[in-house]
Amino acid sequence: MVVACAGPLQWFTEVGYGLLGVVCTAVALSGIFYPSTWGPSALTMEVSPFVGHIQQLNATFFLFVGFFAFCVKDAVAKKRLGSATYRRMAQWLALERLANLAFKYPLLKAGAAMSTWLAAVTIGTPVAAALLYILAFNSLPFNPFQIIGSGLQMARSLLDPKSGPAILYSVITAVFCAFVVWFLVDPSVAGPLTLASYSHAKGLTTSLAVKDIAVVRDLGLFLSYYAASAFILKDAADRDRLAASTFKSLNLTVATVALINSAFKFYHYWATKQSIAWSVWPTIFVGLHSSWHYFNARKPSE
Repeated sequence: MVVACAGPLQWFTEVGYGLLGVVCTAVALSGIFYPSTWGPSALTMEVSPFVGHIQQLNATFFLFVGFFAFCVKDAVAKKRLGSATYRRMAQWLALERLANLAFKYPLLKAGAAMSTWLAAVTIGTPVAAALLYILAFNSLPFNPFQIIGSGLQMARSLLDPKSGPAILYSVITAVFCAFVVWFLVDPSVAGPLTLASYSHAKGLTTSLAVKDIAVVRDLGLFLSYYAASAFILKDAADRDRLAASTFKSLNLTVATVALINSAFKFYHYWATKQSIAWSVWPTIFVGLHSSWHYFNARKPSE
């Protein structure tokens, strides 16, 4: 792949990814600490505290988006875009954001409940991620032939782990890929984590069903960051590189997102007096697994 960054273009791309990282991190923090900023107060009041919990769940995943952007920004600065790791991060960042926009477009068009600034983020981040990818790699992020080729390469790699840690990362990748497909194809899989089920249980209006599906598909797309991260870490484990700074930071990010996300889920189940869904346990496992690797990663010489 031809890497196009050089001179002023390199500076522009670096700054662009840096700003994208800042924006997405700010979105994450606002959603975690001030979930009401993600939507009109009328909607929040109608199904409170449920909407706030769901918004906090989705907000935690924006930490992934910000981290991927910062990693690519660092790669641009150090002229390391030739690395497959950073290309995967940049491409997945663009593809996930574009898919998110595609799923959210009917809501945006219908003027569904969404704060103005969040609507701007929904539109702006995929456009920025796609344009920055084109500038950085002189290629379209959604090139179907390249995506199919990468998918086949990924499948072969998952079937050929080179170490114990790589085996477990391969399993995590496969499991969360299945979750992503399941959530996108059948949003009802989210069970009590949906607005429609909550509305039905509380006797509220079911007019939120359209937003309900979008929220669950949002979760599905965000879960893909677990799969993408696990595959990147599997590749690092194959090369005995888990102790490198990028991969340690990625493990820390995965652990942080997974454990915070799990905490919000438990709080949600407690606040709404619902039983704990099975889907929380894989998230906890991933968080603990990445925490262990973060604290125990050692360089080969050690």
